[in-house]
Amino acid sequence: MKKVSSIMVDRIIKLRVWIAGIVLVCSCGNANVSSSTDNERKELYMQIAFEDFFDNDVLDLYIDNKLVIQHDTLKSGFSDGVTNTVLNILKNKDLYTIDVHKQSIKYVPKNDKVLVSVVLNGNKNDYQIDQHEGKYVGFSKKKDGSLEFRQNKQRPMYD
Repeated sequence: MKKVSSIMVDRIIKLRVWIAGIVLVCSCGNANVSSSTDNERKELYMQIAFEDFFDNDVLDLYIDNKLVIQHDTLKSGFSDGVTNTVLNILKNKDLYTIDVHKQSIKYVPKNDKVLVSVVLNGNKNDYQIDQHEGKYVGFSKKKDGSLEFRQNKQRPMYD
C-alpha cells in the first residue's frame, strides 16, 4: 500500500509542477495587448488580481464608485493559489477599459489615484491606489478574513 501511495504522491507532484509551468508560460505575456479591431496598442494601466486563500468568498468590486463585479465567487487555485478574477485596466490614448471575465467596461479615471472598493462577504474596504507606485495590485485573504494588499512595479510570479 505504501508503494501505491508514494506513486500517487509522485504523480500529484508532477501534475502540480506541470500546471504551474503552464500558468507561468501563459502569464509571461507582454503588457501591451493588440486590439482585434484596429492596429493601435493598448497599454496596461493597472492589473488587480485576487490571489491566495479565497474559498468560495463572495466579491463585489467598485472602481471609482462604479460597480464592475457583482456577486463573484472567489476560489483560489490548487496549484498556484490565484483565483480566476483578474481585472486589467487598459489605456489606449485617452480611452480606458476594464477587462474582466470576458467583459470590457469603459472607464474614465478621476485622477492618478484609483479608488478600489472591495466588498468581500459583505465587508467593505476602500483602497486609494496610486498607479505610479506600481501597476500590479494583489489582494489575498488573511486567516481572520481581512484582506492583505500588495502593490508592485513588476508582474508577480505565481507558483
